[in-house]
Amino acid sequence: MHKQHLTENKPLFFQKKKLAEHNKKIDNINREIFNCFKSLEEGKIPWEKMWQTSIPENGITGKKYKGINNLILSYVALQRGYKDARWCTYIQIKKNKWKLKDAKGQGVCIEYVGMKNKKDNKLYSFEEYKKIINDFPEKENEFSIRRYNYIVFNADLIEGIEKNNDVIK
Repeated sequence: MHKQHLTENKPLFFQKKKLAEHNKKIDNINREIFNCFKSLEEGKIPWEKMWQTSIPENGITGKKYKGINNLILSYVALQRGYKDARWCTYIQIKKNKWKLKDAKGQGVCIEYVGMKNKKDNKLYSFEEYKKIINDFPEKENEFSIRRYNYIVFNADLIEGIEKNNDVIK
């Protein structure tokens, strides 16, 4: 998991490098959002053809992407002509001994926001967090909000991944 937060006990040059990396990822997200709006201005509605696509999902967990991640990944898939709705991080690809093919510059930056428990150091979704706090209100101070950025690659770019039967037509 790639964490994007600065720590005070790191040298200043390290903090500046991390900030530059973070800003580059934010620029990538903003570029995709800009492209989406540009399509709207040109009279092309990116989600108009969504009936032809499946909802983007993580290629390992099967969890559907939501919100801005769904919009960005759907738009990129449509623009690039991807036939598979699955997306994986480089770590997931490597862990499964798969390989990327012709994927230079093809990664898409997404973000995940969740609640991190300071005691068990585990990341929880907002739904999980709400359930815990409803059951144990005294645990609210154990959590803090965290945002993580990930680069994901479409399954069309991954060699070795099992073929998907739900291919976009």
